[in-house]
Amino acid sequence: MATIAAASNAYHHAKRAIAGPRTIEASAFERINGDLDRTSKSSDRNYPAYIEALSRNVSMWTVLASDVVRDENGLPIELKAKIFNLAGFVRKQTQQLMSGKTKADVRILTEINRNMIAGLRLAAPKDGV
Repeated sequence: MATIAAASNAYHHAKRAIAGPRTIEASAFERINGDLDRTSKSSDRNYPAYIEALSRNVSMWTVLASDVVRDENGLPIELKAKIFNLAGFVRKQTQQLMSGKTKADVRILTEINRNMIAGLRLAAPKDGV
């Protein structure tokens, strides 16, 4: 079993080394969505894991928002604005979810992430770089 795990780990490291930035971002969103789905279903039993998943999601969006305001970012200005605004919405929704004072639903975050994944996958070159 350890040999299979080591081979799988090596494969994933090699895959990451040749993947382009959009592919890596889409994969990160996919991992976060999996964590959000899994932990939200058991948040009453493992609340710290749920909060951690929410924190990683909002961190990812904060990184994206920081990136789109950089002059070096080559995305069209309209797309930059949409990403920046989505990051603010995600932050607000996350705060509501963490506070527990509202009936906010984690599915809105995972749906936004799914839309980002779809866009990133479409924009990624077919060879991954």
